[in-house]
Amino acid sequence: MMAKADARDVVLAPGHTPNDRLFAYRRCVHAWSQKELAVRLAASIRKAGETVGSIDELVRTIGRWENGHSRPGANSQKHLVLVFGVSAAELGLLTPDELRRLPADFVPPPQEGVVTGQLAVNQMESKVQSGNENSAATTRRDEQILSIQSALNSVGLGTGPMLSLDPEDVTTAQVNSRAHLRWYWSWNPQELLDRVLEQLMLGVRMLKPAQVESSGFRGLAASVAHDALTAARLLFFDLGQHARAERCFAIAGAAVDHAMDHTLAVAVYTHQAFVPGFTGDRVRTDWLLERAEACLPRAQPSPLLEAWFRCVAAELYGLTGRTERSIRSVKQAHDALAKQGDDPAWLDWFGHDRYDAFAGNAYLQAGQHELATTHLQRALDALGANAAKQRSVLLFDRALSEVPTDAERAASSAREGCDALIAAPYATALTTRVPGLTAALKGTPFAGELDARLRALPAVTS
Repeated sequence: MMAKADARDVVLAPGHTPNDRLFAYRRCVHAWSQKELAVRLAASIRKAGETVGSIDELVRTIGRWENGHSRPGANSQKHLVLVFGVSAAELGLLTPDELRRLPADFVPPPQEGVVTGQLAVNQMESKVQSGNENSAATTRRDEQILSIQSALNSVGLGTGPMLSLDPEDVTTAQVNSRAHLRWYWSWNPQELLDRVLEQLMLGVRMLKPAQVESSGFRGLAASVAHDALTAARLLFFDLGQHARAERCFAIAGAAVDHAMDHTLAVAVYTHQAFVPGFTGDRVRTDWLLERAEACLPRAQPSPLLEAWFRCVAAELYGLTGRTERSIRSVKQAHDALAKQGDDPAWLDWFGHDRYDAFAGNAYLQAGQHELATTHLQRALDALGANAAKQRSVLLFDRALSEVPTDAERAASSAREGCDALIAAPYATALTTRVPGLTAALKGTPFAGELDARLRALPAVTS
């Protein structure tokens, strides 16, 4: 404990709840070790003219906070807020009584002297924008997402009388959410995103004053989580707006906690793992995958859900340089498909054909090109009419698997991939597949043609 700086840590009784928020901000947002956080806390304490104990003792104290053995005292909370630049509520430092006393519309101001999470998001947003989106739409969507986050943070914390939900309103929200999931494969991403965000705002406004114990609360929370997940998928995979997608994934995670739906939680956390996975952030990728996997035993038994989780893990392990682990995960996915269980109706993005797509990618990253080509061709042959977005990804992967033995054939696959991308613009194909394919064909007679075709593509991302 911090000597003389704060002797008011509260020791919690057995049966404590770990402070997952503090752990998440330390490890997953900043990728700090406990020692790195201790050094920063010590610096903040000294700057305030206060006395601090040893770094090793402070590391042990941080461990007790995160494990729920004790809760930081007032002075410790002050320095944690200063170091992280977010509110005490966001760090999970407040008691239930303190949370209940927060005004329903409370939004903490930015901390002075630190780069807040929102500022960092804005800086990232300026680098990744949709090519056909104007500034007015950008501003409107940012305001919508921030408003949704603010409203969701106050769910269950109102001081006035709480309301019962109208069952018909809950049913309508669920029907709309299911429609959005279906339309993901066919609607224009920009138009669908606007519709989903409007529905998401309505859902959160209904949820905010609702009694947590009221009939339909969890059902409505699940509907909100579905819409937030759909918005995040559109932003991340289709439009390449990763920072906004992160905020919608966070909304989905908060909503799924209210819903207490472990099956849906697997979908949310697994999708969210794509964000750090695509940037090579192994630590945060693994944390999200572990969080999803922890929900699997409590989810409804679903062969497709488990297989999809293993497939995503395989792709992300491959992207972060762990090909052997990737292949093991693909084999686990194959075994999961043979299990018995009932699959959730909303799991429309995965099936045996998509397994072949993931398997082909895993074997491609492992350098097993012939096996990769076999799986990728099988996936292409099985693609349905509503899978146009996946066609370009599969064709580019097939081209990569063909380059080592037949550059001309690879160039032909690349041409098909470009045509598919024109028919169904998809940022993921452009940003995750094309750079590797361009490098692979460099020095061949087909490099110039591919470059010309890529320049002629419609703007998917900036």
